Amino acid sequence: MKRFLFKLLLFLAPLVACGIYMEVKLSQLPNTYSKKKTDFEKKMQDVNVLVLGTSHALHDINPQYFSYNGFNLANASQTLYYDKELVFRYIDSMPKLKVVMLTMNYYSFFAKLSETHEAFRCFFYSTYWNIDEPGLPRWDMKRYSKIALYTPETSLGFAFKGFKVDLTQNLNALGYLAYDTVNNLKNISYKEGAKRVELYRRMMKDEHLIENKTYLSDLVTTLRRRGVLVYIINTPVYKTFTRFCDPAVLEGNSATIKYICRIANCKYLDYSNDPRFDISDFYDNDHLNDRGATKFSLILDNEILKTVNFNR
Repeated sequence: MKRFLFKLLLFLAPLVACGIYMEVKLSQLPNTYSKKKTDFEKKMQDVNVLVLGTSHALHDINPQYFSYNGFNLANASQTLYYDKELVFRYIDSMPKLKVVMLTMNYYSFFAKLSETHEAFRCFFYSTYWNIDEPGLPRWDMKRYSKIALYTPETSLGFAFKGFKVDLTQNLNALGYLAYDTVNNLKNISYKEGAKRVELYRRMMKDEHLIENKTYLSDLVTTLRRRGVLVYIINTPVYKTFTRFCDPAVLEGNSATIKYICRIANCKYLDYSNDPRFDISDFYDNDHLNDRGATKFSLILDNEILKTVNFNR
């Protein structure tokens, strides 16, 4: 038995060493969550304008083109729960915050991140922001292992590349992640637009409507009480996307946002069908490319920020 245990240890030792090595190397890789946290915490005391939301804010709004200090704290599939928690976490550390731009999209009122195809992102918020969605499993290995967090397959892929991978490519120091303008037309079609809307439809559950309305209301009310101006924004989307959206959902979303804005004294701006954007501005059916994001950011600066008295 002792000989067997000794041989077993000899066999396992290299595997354990390899696993530890991979965990260390993976923990050293910056990603959009860790980089945003680091960059934001360096700048938060001087931030005048905060951008929140999903990928539609992440890829569509570049604070570089704002007249005042801005930061884009949005991320892929970032639901209202995380928008609220991020603001509540840092609001006391942002003494110069004057404007919040909160983007809403087709599924915002109906999605819970842990119940979507991108539920893995919940553990990135837990790991890097220390924010846990209610009900998130406590003993999931993604909490404790970077190999599990990135998945074994992806981790091995990183290892074969010598961990020389850039998970923050095109993410600037203000939190904006640029989409390329090259070959964008291949991503845009009615067929792909239908697929995108169907993907969102599968993320949407009526049972989450009330809780998301509460998250939005609590977030807006808290900001307004502190004198922060709130603009709820629908970002531009292309006609290949809107054709397949359920009109009842669009109307319901709009009505709910208008009601919350009326009660909390915030503003709602709908750019979803803005004629100033054409197909050359889009990366795919519902995200702008870098050229479109520059245009949109300048529009937001001109139509929102230049109307605000930041000295009050």
